[in-house]
Amino acid sequence: MAVGPYAFPSHLSAASVDAVAYGFDRSEEVARDLPFVSLVAQDARHLANAFEEFGAWAEATDPDALEVTFVFRKKGGYLLLIAPEYSRLERRCLGFDRAHRTMTSSAMWVKPIDSVHPMLRDFRTYRSQIVAPFLFGGATYHGPRSVVSSPADAALSPLPGIPALLKFEATLVDEVDARPHSLAWHALELDRGRETRSTQPSRVFDLGDVKRNRVRALRHHFPVTLERMSQCSQLTPMVKELERQGARLWQIEQAVCNLVLSHDLVGQWHFRSLSSRKVDDVIVEALGSRHEVADGRALPQLSPDVIQTQLVADANKLLRNLKKTPSTKLDAVQETLQSVSALDAPSVVRPSLVQP
Repeated sequence: MAVGPYAFPSHLSAASVDAVAYGFDRSEEVARDLPFVSLVAQDARHLANAFEEFGAWAEATDPDALEVTFVFRKKGGYLLLIAPEYSRLERRCLGFDRAHRTMTSSAMWVKPIDSVHPMLRDFRTYRSQIVAPFLFGGATYHGPRSVVSSPADAALSPLPGIPALLKFEATLVDEVDARPHSLAWHALELDRGRETRSTQPSRVFDLGDVKRNRVRALRHHFPVTLERMSQCSQLTPMVKELERQGARLWQIEQAVCNLVLSHDLVGQWHFRSLSSRKVDDVIVEALGSRHEVADGRALPQLSPDVIQTQLVADANKLLRNLKKTPSTKLDAVQETLQSVSALDAPSVVRPSLVQP
């Protein structure tokens, strides 16, 4: 599990951020003037503390480790959301671990703004380009805040010694388009008062996540096996026979990859020499240290019966996770998977190379 930092919302709240300022400034990194988005705060010290933390994230990965999201509300105005960007957070916490499915939790900070500045609308248009870098930084009042009637009338000073972040990513989304469980969606939930904490809950994993994670796992751990499958003419009649019996191509791919792993680990099919209590731990450990090499070897000699047996075992593993009854029969497990919308899923191997 990747757990993100929780201090920055306290820094931003203590800084008393009043507004967001927009303008242009020179970026020497790209040698051009860029849009500049600034958080305007009353307390420079706390604002600097927040941006020092953002800078540390940027050094560990890149400046887009800071997620900046604008959510335009139907009733007018917008929400500005600041949070760690999840993929970079995972990289900072877990490195390049390939064997585990990550769960991420972190804090976020949300600031409601009552009106939309014309320069923000221009910024949104600018951000519609394929490459649209911008600067993100902080500013404080030049002189006491009490002497100006509103932030719009104030003279501002950038944070001394805190360089702005050169960012290439930002999210600008309308309220009606906020996807459930996205950061924008959670910001809206906070704004509506339906949540009491400014923390991002752990990601919700559903059947769609399972399907996407399977594709990612096979591509990460079995790139050479998948390529060998696509080039193996002996596999084509087996695939056609299994599909005739009701198997799906994605199931055959997964079964073959598991058979290759079993053959490499224990020299036989279906992980037979491993105890059922230890098999999952052994597989995870093996995947973490296993790297496929294109050394000219072919796939192990397989048969339709061997592939089908592994396919049914894999299907039963999924059914148990879904709290459904397993079976030793292919047609029975397929029927159960169909009943919970788990039978159809994307393929990894290009079908044209497996099926003539």
